Amino acid sequence: MWHEFYNMVKLGCQSIYISMFDEYNEGNQIAKTAESSAFVPAGSSFVTLDEDGTACSADYYLRLTGDGGKMLKGQISLTATRPTQPVVSSGSVAPIGQTVTFKGSNNLYVSSENGTQPMNCNRTTAQGWESFVVVDAGGGKIALQSQGKYVSSENGVQAITCNRTSVGPWEQFDWVSNADGTVSLRGSNGLYVSSENGTQAMTCNRTSIGGWESFKINQ
Repeated sequence: MWHEFYNMVKLGCQSIYISMFDEYNEGNQIAKTAESSAFVPAGSSFVTLDEDGTACSADYYLRLTGDGGKMLKGQISLTATRPTQPVVSSGSVAPIGQTVTFKGSNNLYVSSENGTQPMNCNRTTAQGWESFVVVDAGGGKIALQSQGKYVSSENGVQAITCNRTSVGPWEQFDWVSNADGTVSLRGSNGLYVSSENGTQAMTCNRTSIGGWESFKINQ
């Protein structure tokens, strides 16, 4: 849908008409709809927003349409990259002050590596290095602290670490609650933390949320 907005604006279209507002029976409406099968009756044939494996908030296509309108009017720059993400961050749901663990889609735990090397998501059990205190970083942002040091996104240019003694922009994250009960972390660069499936050091360079960018808390 965003590529259609981008292509039309790039070609110089002066207006864009969207007719599919409430085609619920066809699954291509932009109005609010069920985020997952948990929101529809058993046996229902309604198509939910996570059919392709990506969790979306119920109003995602309305938000995407709003952004398309802004780009058409020149209120935001022409961009092939979606300015809005499938799930809205909600800092109020972050468990501020609590110690949590993060388990990746590979069923392994995130480790701070005691701040001595880049972080990984490859531990079978959670101990000290795999425990993080959720800290209020102000402005709806959170920071993660392990063994007295803070996690840094490294601005997405290299693997993330847990070696900072204070909180700056790179140590601030949005706590994103996904429809499937997992959470994601978005850095100050607007990109998401990825577990890299545990096969290499973790990064903060993903533009959207997939399995590797989703984490179970305290499981």
